Amino acid sequence: MLATVLTGQQVLNMLTDAATLFVLASGLGVIFGLMNVINFAQGAFIAIGAYIASLLTQHAVSPWLLIPAGVAIGAGCGLVVELAFIRRLYARPWDTILATIGLQLVIVAALSLIFGLGNRYVGSPLKGQIDLGFTTYSSYRIFIVGVAVALGLLWVATERFTRLGLIARAVMAQETLASTLGIDTRVVRRVTFVIGCGLAGLGGATVAPITAVQPNMGDQYLVSAFLIVLVAGNSVSGLALASLILGGLESWVTFLTSPIVGNIAIIVLAAAILRLVPGGLQQLTAPSWAAIRRPRPRLGGG
Repeated sequence: MLATVLTGQQVLNMLTDAATLFVLASGLGVIFGLMNVINFAQGAFIAIGAYIASLLTQHAVSPWLLIPAGVAIGAGCGLVVELAFIRRLYARPWDTILATIGLQLVIVAALSLIFGLGNRYVGSPLKGQIDLGFTTYSSYRIFIVGVAVALGLLWVATERFTRLGLIARAVMAQETLASTLGIDTRVVRRVTFVIGCGLAGLGGATVAPITAVQPNMGDQYLVSAFLIVLVAGNSVSGLALASLILGGLESWVTFLTSPIVGNIAIIVLAAAILRLVPGGLQQLTAPSWAAIRRPRPRLGGG
């Protein structure tokens, strides 16, 4: 039964849906992982990125500029929002949650007034199908997998091999100690929030060619993205694994039944994983620094 259901086409659907969720959840992962802030306005920033892609398409701009434009506009909007009021709320997490929920409503209402409630559609920069030997598949959906892989590699490289990554990990580990060492944690938080919003814009511009663009479009991804971030823990590998497991399951169950049952399945599985692995999937994908530094016991005397 499983072999007949999991055709090559469906396996590719599961892979590309997981890659899509990885891209959409990455901004949430950056903000929540470093700042411990739940940004409920992330769905609105996804919609902003998608609308930017729609506007550029209407003005015959090269489709290859849609994703960079989505990143730039998303980051710019994130900077304005952070400077306007988010920076005053970091010490008050409940107020931050309420503020971002309100921001979500305001942005969605603004998009509705500006663009209307009708659906918009964005052309794909890659047309047609790729012949994979065992099946043919959408060129653009394969491209999304490439975007997810490139984003993951860039994230790892930034985290491990740049000064920005070193500072971010120091603030994540112990913000008070980092501030005593001369690190301006306010700037780190600002940069983190801006990057997270830019990644949301990237996600919106990326999914625009495969979905209808409308003001509430980010809501359909928000729950799945939050569950993936919660299950992943504070690591890129955990986020990738969570996207594969939860995104793949949601895609498969949706194919077998309906989108509603698929949403229920991902919630149930996320709850089960958090029950079994409270610290998130990062415990299974990344070694603990404490474990690495702990000296090994000596065998024998001397």
